[in-house]
Amino acid sequence: MCSHRTVADGFVSDSRGRRTEPDAQTRNWVRDNPPSMGFLNGINVVDLSQMVSGPVATMHLGDMGADVVKVERPESGDISRNLAPFVDGVSSQFVALNRNKRSIEVDLRSDRGQRLVMELLEKADVFVENYKAGTAEGFGLDYDAVSAVNPEIVYCSIKGFASDSIYEDNPAYDMVAQAMSGSMSINGWPDGPPTNTSIPIADIAASMYAVQAITGALYDRDVNDAGGEYIEVSMLNCIMSWLGIRATASGVENEPYPRVGNRHSTVAPYKVYETADSYVVVAVASDGLWPKFCRAIDREDLITDPRFETGADRTANMDELYEITDDIMRQKTTEEWFDILQEHGVPSGPVRNTLEALEDEYTEQQGLVQELTTAAGDDSIPVIRYPVDFGEFDAPVHTDPRPLGADTSHALRELGYDDAEIEALHEAGIIG
Repeated sequence: MCSHRTVADGFVSDSRGRRTEPDAQTRNWVRDNPPSMGFLNGINVVDLSQMVSGPVATMHLGDMGADVVKVERPESGDISRNLAPFVDGVSSQFVALNRNKRSIEVDLRSDRGQRLVMELLEKADVFVENYKAGTAEGFGLDYDAVSAVNPEIVYCSIKGFASDSIYEDNPAYDMVAQAMSGSMSINGWPDGPPTNTSIPIADIAASMYAVQAITGALYDRDVNDAGGEYIEVSMLNCIMSWLGIRATASGVENEPYPRVGNRHSTVAPYKVYETADSYVVVAVASDGLWPKFCRAIDREDLITDPRFETGADRTANMDELYEITDDIMRQKTTEEWFDILQEHGVPSGPVRNTLEALEDEYTEQQGLVQELTTAAGDDSIPVIRYPVDFGEFDAPVHTDPRPLGADTSHALRELGYDDAEIEALHEAGIIG
């Protein structure tokens, strides 16, 4: 088992419960960064990732209580630190993806910097990297090298494409994976081009599977005494798995799944309707909902209309159905229809823009938006909290996104470096 090191009540403790009094600088750090509590409390994660897929995965590990140390290049840091919009000079994109982590600056182009990160990995439980194929090996931080000094580590490599595949060496970002997976081809209008989703779903799919795999491997290691594990997560593989029933339909019919715009291809009425003032979604996905919808729109005669009586009928006569119902739905406002449809038990919802969603009463009631402060402390940046409720465990934001390199000295002191050694590394440009 790895030796876990936690801080509580002003003392430093390892996994065996041995407590030592920390130095003054460690006490100050503990005062400003209260320890996290959660399922993964005591799990140490080294994060050598940037942009979206890796940072989202490690952020959620931090949300669940892990101690995440984010390793960044000196001066510039994670690429997303330089992406607009900015608040107090801080990238809001970086803030949205990097709460509950510490930041250290290490120059991995140097042998000394590589050895320093290896020292972190020697004591870590989890390592996450999302560099292009071959980069970790070039830094001497591939799985064989890391597991040689820490056979208990769970090593997660997030890549665009799987190793030993025909695309192994190709660079990739989210939109590339969307394009190659087939998911882009099913978004958009029938007579229009394939459409990218604004949410980076390939990145997020990879991050979700990474967290699942990491927590599973930790369980296997700690409960079944299985030792460490190498995990490879391919963005393309992950987003293709999200195609699910669409991929199955294509295989069964031997045809590309069609682009159908804002409607379902085989269920009706199931679409975005234009209303008197905006748009509302109606989802009548079963025959039991059809009478409820007809009563809601005051057209009970349609319930037994032979063109629409069953789901198969409605699919076969979809254009006629929408010709009738489109005109009806334009006669009231979105909120009026939402109230009526909810009263009749019809699954529905107003199409909100992102600002409306942030300000919705539901969002406020759930406490989904949390304000994180910038280093300057003058302004705050809204982010969506960890969305899962665990009963008593709250998954709080215990550490706001940190300024670049803010925790370098503290992390090195945890490794046993003294102030003189830390200053020498700084003067040599090994750390920021």
